[in-house]
Amino acid sequence: MNMNEYEYVDGQRHSSFADLFVYYEKLNQEILQEKEWALDQPYGFQERELFDVCYAKTPAKAIIIYLHAGYWQSRDKSQFRFIAQDISSQGYHFVLVNYPLCPTVKIGGIVRSIQYAIHSIKNFFRYKEIDLPIILCGHSAGAHLVTELAIQNSKSVHSKLFHGVIAISGIYDLAPLKDTSLNQALQLTESEIQYYSPVYKNSLLIDLPFTFLVGQKETNAFIQQNQNMAKLLAARGIVKKEELLEHDHFSLLQEFFKKGRIFQHIEMMYDFISI
Repeated sequence: MNMNEYEYVDGQRHSSFADLFVYYEKLNQEILQEKEWALDQPYGFQERELFDVCYAKTPAKAIIIYLHAGYWQSRDKSQFRFIAQDISSQGYHFVLVNYPLCPTVKIGGIVRSIQYAIHSIKNFFRYKEIDLPIILCGHSAGAHLVTELAIQNSKSVHSKLFHGVIAISGIYDLAPLKDTSLNQALQLTESEIQYYSPVYKNSLLIDLPFTFLVGQKETNAFIQQNQNMAKLLAARGIVKKEELLEHDHFSLLQEFFKKGRIFQHIEMMYDFISI
């Protein structure tokens, strides 16, 4: 048995996913009618370089930029609009970002697209005379991307491009993926694994608060990836981590709802960066 295939692909699948996404799609349709949106705002020239904005219902206090799951090769922002329901009611502009997918681009191309997206989103709100702190939030592949961007940003003169990171069920060491079916689209090389795996980076310059979350029912590999990345950054003293009880890779998204643990971590992150 290919253990990496089990830990990163087969073992992450649950029979409940189909019904769960039917439920999520119902919520997606409802929130489109209930909230104020700016849909499909372009930030580049590729077909998928678009973002959606769900405006805060109350006076806004921060902007959350969300990067979706899909192993860098599937899914769409439209599948996750429901996440904004209670977050936007609590005073956050919630931005969902699409990005080009593998194998059309490599992971490095996705990282560059997200860099453009963040600048474009800042300009989008600046045009509206809105200057608020930004929290990056990503799930699965999105968690890898926000963490990679934070580390790259630490080397940049634009040190306050964003103010905090919440990474959910991420893969921060890409090496195990080379032996899985995922690599048919990713086409990872050894140099790309080293360059785009956050665990191999010098994190000493990072001065951002991080929160690392993972579902208790996820595979050991996903739980270990979460622990390893949190431990690496813990030397900075600005890291929180938690296993979300009774949750798998996609059920945990319900913790974005009011009183959920992800919702609470967002509020704690905002309180910290507002000091």
